[in-house]
Amino acid sequence: MKRRKIRSPSEEDEEGEEHKDSEEEEERSGLCTLSAASLRRYRKFFMIPTKASASKHAMLEGVESHFERLPVRASDAIVHFIYTAKNRMNTVE
Repeated sequence: MKRRKIRSPSEEDEEGEEHKDSEEEEERSGLCTLSAASLRRYRKFFMIPTKASASKHAMLEGVESHFERLPVRASDAIVHFIYTAKNRMNTVE
């Protein structure tokens, strides 16, 4: 039988903060996997104000800030997802 360590509330808070940080890194990592060419096309399509010769890191910051500001209504997204899943749209058959 394995013994569990009893944690104080402050330790639990610190653990919760670490978990939040790892979730933010996971969300960010999705955009980090894009190539520089993809980031450049996204920047050009949405007219994000960065230099044409910007580095991948600079483009990534601009794309992330734009992506975070996009308005998304959860109810519409859920309804659309359920409709698509129910009607088997967006699948390869």
